[in-house]
Amino acid sequence: MLIEDKIIKKLVSEYKTARSVITFKEIVNHLSKYIYNYARKVFGVNHEIAIDFYLYYIERIENILLKYNETETKFITWFTYTLRNGYLNYIDYKKRKEKYKKTEISIDAPLCDREALTLHDVLYDTKKYSVYSIDDIDNDNIEEISLKIFNCIENIFTERDSLIFFIHNLELFINLITKSLMKYFNINYEEAYSIIEKARATYIYKYNDIIKLQDSIAKINLKISEYNNKGLWTVHLASKKQNRIKKLQAIKLNVPHSFIAKLFKISVNAITKIINKIKKYLKENFKYNFNN
Repeated sequence: MLIEDKIIKKLVSEYKTARSVITFKEIVNHLSKYIYNYARKVFGVNHEIAIDFYLYYIERIENILLKYNETETKFITWFTYTLRNGYLNYIDYKKRKEKYKKTEISIDAPLCDREALTLHDVLYDTKKYSVYSIDDIDNDNIEEISLKIFNCIENIFTERDSLIFFIHNLELFINLITKSLMKYFNINYEEAYSIIEKARATYIYKYNDIIKLQDSIAKINLKISEYNNKGLWTVHLASKKQNRIKKLQAIKLNVPHSFIAKLFKISVNAITKIINKIKKYLKENFKYNFNN
């Protein structure tokens, strides 16, 4: 979903006052996709560079947020400006560190080349085409469904097996697993949060494919609207749109079995068996079909 201006401003204000780690995590959760996708979409860099910039920026984001002074201007306008400066500073930093030749970047270039869509719209899902791991899920009830599944799994399966499933389906349970991680690994909040961030980094590159498909769907929608206004047939466009939606729904944001195996120090085969066991239970008892 899009970054709600009132919510993000309130969180930043609270963090500046109390410096709460929990508030900081909420802010980063709101902004993470935007930071990664900014480098990918605006500067057209590959996944490796986008991840590198993301880590570079996240290391500095606290100081950046502390400099924010609330105005009537939307937070995302200010934040996008800091991202542009941050990326140019990142390029200079890499040049000094690795001594590679910097590609010339025009800071006057438009942020996006498209009709009827702002940069903010592009970097977030403006249409509710599900990218979650459950077939036929209603995105409007995603938090309620996530909590229901979370509680069920915790009550039925062991602490370790439950966590393995939650981490594999991180996007679905990301706001629920921190305490479980702290308890199981006997670690503090910051260490648990670090595990979550590393897990997310294993699949964040897929957002680029999601963006491309969302862009394509948005452009098709515009054409359909234009054709309808002119009284023209849109059957071929509708077919093309459905094809894009199917491709979008086929993209699953899951943490790889190999990452989880390393975290829990057990084999990949064992991870696969645990995940499949829980998937089977959910399908048989709740009709939730996890398709990853």
